[in-house]
Amino acid sequence: MKPYFLLALLLSGCAGTFTEAETKPNRYVQQYLQVQGSIPVVLNPQGETQAFTAGQITEGQAVFESNCKLCHVGGNTLQNPKVSLSLLDLKQATPPRDNLNALVSFIKVPRTYDGKSTDSSCRGGDFLKPEEQAKLAAFVLRAADRAKGWGTLPQPEQ
Repeated sequence: MKPYFLLALLLSGCAGTFTEAETKPNRYVQQYLQVQGSIPVVLNPQGETQAFTAGQITEGQAVFESNCKLCHVGGNTLQNPKVSLSLLDLKQATPPRDNLNALVSFIKVPRTYDGKSTDSSCRGGDFLKPEEQAKLAAFVLRAADRAKGWGTLPQPEQ
């Protein structure tokens, strides 16, 4: 067989199935979020968990940086500094957003902090694939739990 035929065969998928390569975890995820292998992320209010790898958390960070960082630098909400992505603020939102399912629901259909209306300042998650939504939520929850200073604006010096 000619080499270019084999390449075409491989690229077309006819030569077998391929698995998606695991993203290599970055230093921030490993050092500051303390994710080395796999970690449990709270899935629902009942406390069930879902495992996420360091690579998946890194992918969630990339989704955050591409889509959320402009308004949520370091877990803060620039439009409303009183409401951050800290675990406390996520827990006190209506409805609470301190677990994976609840945060994914928010990503899909953003609501104001009090839950009374849609939040037009945050675009809906229909532009993200479901697995991207889950990885984004897992990253935010892990950062809220482990990243020093996440969701706390620096106070001005007096």
